[in-house]
Amino acid sequence: MPVNLYNKTFGNTQQRLFPIQTFPSDASQQAAIALNPATTFIDIFRDGTVNKLLSNVVDNVPRYNYFDQIFRTGYGTDDAISISGGRDNTQYYVSFGYLKNEGIIKGTDFTRYNLRARIDQRLTNWIKLSAGLSYVNSFANEKANGNVFYSPMNSVTILNNIYDITRRDASGNLQAVEGPRVNPLSTIEDMRFTQSVNRTISDIQLNLTPLKGLSVDYILGVDTYGQVGQNYIRPYPYVAQASLGANLYPGGFSATGNNTVLQLNSDLNVSYERQLTSQFKLNAVAGYNYQFFRSDYSTSQGQNLAPFIETVRGAASTTVLADYSLDRYNLSGYFVQATLGYQNLAFLTGAIRRDQSSKFSPSVTNQFYPKVSGSFVVSDLGFWKNATFNKAVNSLKLRLSYGEAGNLSGVGSYSRFYQFSPVAYLGKNTLLPGSQLANPLVRPERMAELEGGVDVSFLNNRIGLGVTGYNQQIKDLVVNRVLAPSSGGSSIVNNVGTMENKGLEIVLDVVPVKTKDFSWDFTAIFNRNRNKVLSLGSPAISIPSPAGAPYLLQGQPASVFYGTGYARDDSGNLILTSNGFPQSERAKSQAVGSTAFEKARTPEGQPDTKFPTANIVIANPNPKWTGSFTTNLSYKALTLHVLIDMVQGVDVFNADRRTRQGVGMGDYVEKELRGEIPRGYIFGIYNTEEWRVESGSYTKLREVSLSYTLPKLIKSVSGINVSLIGRNLYSWDTYTGFDPETNAGGTNDLLRGLDFGNVPIPRTYQVKLSATF
Repeated sequence: MPVNLYNKTFGNTQQRLFPIQTFPSDASQQAAIALNPATTFIDIFRDGTVNKLLSNVVDNVPRYNYFDQIFRTGYGTDDAISISGGRDNTQYYVSFGYLKNEGIIKGTDFTRYNLRARIDQRLTNWIKLSAGLSYVNSFANEKANGNVFYSPMNSVTILNNIYDITRRDASGNLQAVEGPRVNPLSTIEDMRFTQSVNRTISDIQLNLTPLKGLSVDYILGVDTYGQVGQNYIRPYPYVAQASLGANLYPGGFSATGNNTVLQLNSDLNVSYERQLTSQFKLNAVAGYNYQFFRSDYSTSQGQNLAPFIETVRGAASTTVLADYSLDRYNLSGYFVQATLGYQNLAFLTGAIRRDQSSKFSPSVTNQFYPKVSGSFVVSDLGFWKNATFNKAVNSLKLRLSYGEAGNLSGVGSYSRFYQFSPVAYLGKNTLLPGSQLANPLVRPERMAELEGGVDVSFLNNRIGLGVTGYNQQIKDLVVNRVLAPSSGGSSIVNNVGTMENKGLEIVLDVVPVKTKDFSWDFTAIFNRNRNKVLSLGSPAISIPSPAGAPYLLQGQPASVFYGTGYARDDSGNLILTSNGFPQSERAKSQAVGSTAFEKARTPEGQPDTKFPTANIVIANPNPKWTGSFTTNLSYKALTLHVLIDMVQGVDVFNADRRTRQGVGMGDYVEKELRGEIPRGYIFGIYNTEEWRVESGSYTKLREVSLSYTLPKLIKSVSGINVSLIGRNLYSWDTYTGFDPETNAGGTNDLLRGLDFGNVPIPRTYQVKLSATF
């Protein structure tokens, strides 16, 4: 079940506002009155102009809960069986798994079959050979997601909830809703998005121990899969009534994508361990790693489908498009590492690694990364062992390390080249250069980190405390930088500046009770990271985003949201318009990307609308701190496990909330209708981006599990365990959307804290049974 459903949005009041619509001219106002003599207007001051806003309120219009039509409780099963055994020099393992899960969006599900097998064979007393094979077949029924208005989530967000979307015509077809909108039920019933994958992962491992202390390991792994995706949007039966835009494919849409991928990994490691003297021990390792990636991706798509045809062949010939892309790259690296140990008291490790990648030019690809670390076990000193306090403080270890690393896969395989596309011109095939400029000298990002820490245990190791502090310095940040058109292109992949991360991590492990029948332990973790962009090649770099304005700004944390903010006086109070609404701040002057500006004011102290709006940092998606608390309580065969996660001091850019107010539903709409805020409030502040920012702090009951190990009932069966598991059970937060733990940027590290059409993390319950034969 989704967390925080409809109770946080306006869905019960039996009134509605006319859609937000202004009539700036007297002629258009008179035309509106002629069509509807009951039309009334109210003057709303916004952005320096007076707007005529429809002010009618219509009574007794029902509201509908659309979420009931797109969400559901999903059910599933996850089953597995494994067999292992062998004799003497041969060991084997075989497992089979089946998973079937329904999604919380109607019409979505996921099915997976997997088979694993491994055999270990000792050929001689110093040669061991191992081979493994894993096969996975999966199939998913999905729905559109992301920045499209025909996804279930977005279709609900952009539609006023005054329509009965379940109404059908005599033929059983869904009917149109307002304007150019898709009936949300069409996304469930009339659209199909599927994805099937066949994947095989295999490896062979050889281990040699020809001499005492010498070990040679070689691993060759191959991961290959074929992926097929199919999209189908049925021609809308209400296309004539809805006036759907081309971006919604009113005449239907079909597409097929095929992706074939090969990933190869080869590792050779040689290690040698020797006791140099009675006090000194040496451990040395040298190795080589090679990775290769290959992908071939082809797509075909078409619009305006013929009746009853769901494939691209049914599309109008003028709309059919086909494309093919390939990707090839390799990574390789050598490394040498040695550790010198003095008794169990002190350890010193030094290493160096050389990496290269085909993604970068030969002149910059060879990168060397050093590493050095040391640790000192103070509690192993002689004085400690004889001290009176060693019973209370059992051990103390100090550690310090410095290392450098790089991101050799942080750019596209061909991002450093000019890229061209074939374009027909006058019956000839020509090449058109892309808008992204070439940069053959783009370099890998580099990170240098200094880390220090201390580990202490107390009271017979019943309490353990680990404290770690770190300082990361990152240079040569790689960003797809937006360019002015006068430069000859729209963007370039470039190294733009430096950034730092400073942080602290504290881990506390405690075992308050430990007896024969009962035990209790808990772990508390605290993390704090401070991120800052130290320098950039330009005042500001905008990060491409489906909504909002995340930026890299010098002197600010990465990915802050930068845009128009509320006008405030010197005391921090909001400056209101004549209608009593907040308004955007104005600046007499402000450099691009700068948070410093001179406020523009009229003699009355109001923001002077002759000047442009001022941009400020309106949201920071980087939390002040995160933490977790895990506890386990066991009584004989019964075990309780609880996990709580915390994220505090973080902002979320809630684009969905603003949209809901604009279409006529949401918490601000309810306040307007109830008279709690003046009529026109939403329209008055609609353009101020700070309005979209909310606190994303939360404390979540992430997981609770209760398990019981049954007594041995059958001679050949042991270890029968029954568990009840709940995940994402409750969230303590003030967020008005579904879930503050959200991000429309997916796995992009530079996009965080953005809520735009996201499906919330579901609450799940699981009953688990396991047994050993």
